Amino acid sequence: MKKLYFILLLLFFVFTIKAQWNWDIGGSAGMVSYIGDIGGTNAKKLSDLQLSKTRWNIGGFVRYRADKRLYIKCSLESIRLMGDDQLSSEPSRKYRNLSFRNDIWDLGLTAELVLYENTDLGHRYSYRDGFRLYLFTGANLIYSNPKAYYDGQWIPLQPLKTEGVKYSRIVGAIPMGIGVCFKIQRRHRIGVEINYRKTNSDYLDDISGNWANPAKMNPTAAELSNRNPELSNQPEGISGNYGWHDDGSGHNMNKAPRGNPNNKDSFVMFTFTYSYVLRSKSKYFKARQKARRQYKVRSKF
Repeated sequence: MKKLYFILLLLFFVFTIKAQWNWDIGGSAGMVSYIGDIGGTNAKKLSDLQLSKTRWNIGGFVRYRADKRLYIKCSLESIRLMGDDQLSSEPSRKYRNLSFRNDIWDLGLTAELVLYENTDLGHRYSYRDGFRLYLFTGANLIYSNPKAYYDGQWIPLQPLKTEGVKYSRIVGAIPMGIGVCFKIQRRHRIGVEINYRKTNSDYLDDISGNWANPAKMNPTAAELSNRNPELSNQPEGISGNYGWHDDGSGHNMNKAPRGNPNNKDSFVMFTFTYSYVLRSKSKYFKARQKARRQYKVRSKF
């Protein structure tokens, strides 16, 4: 395995040397808000963002300029998602009393399509500073591990099957967003991105739609499946809407659903980026330098 890592690292450096200044490597940090079944409303829309539960994302990336208008970026990010029913204005969610934390790992491959680019800010013909505006999309692979705070510790929820379902911790996602990037002194790039990430899972928060029979769970799973009984002060009769209600034949009576299975979970990120260009004098840089020399020659006459 170590030999494989060494070979891949060697190939990377060889390729970057040949590619000239088409590569940059950097890091990212920012804020992320979750949209799902906990807190907010049943609609699962942008207005459901819980700003008080906004958390962080941090990561690194490698980016390659494949064409004049196209960049390809590979990234790895650590992202924390959180949600709490106690912050919801909707009574059916508030008194459900569920909450979660999910520290996910996100591996992504995105394409950045340049909408506008100025390679010579200030028109000084030095091409040291620039600016570009771009849209991006791609494909991401997420490792998800939702947890709930219980009895003084964070308990992983996926093994407990709180809905009687064994869902996968590996999740697919599609990133969609817009970004700006400033080139400074030719080697440095500073940017900002707004990223909406739609996943193919409804279990980032361990909730999708169904109450499971607590008799088929271990005691911890049963407690974490329905946390309404933990509330001491709630409207009369509302507790009967939550949890498993056997109709006498081993089936659940149709009370308020545990979640909304019609829409998948998602999250929104606001991220700052910094990267360093590995080498210079790409074919684009050479073309600009040639145009600059021609301009200087013409200006003498």
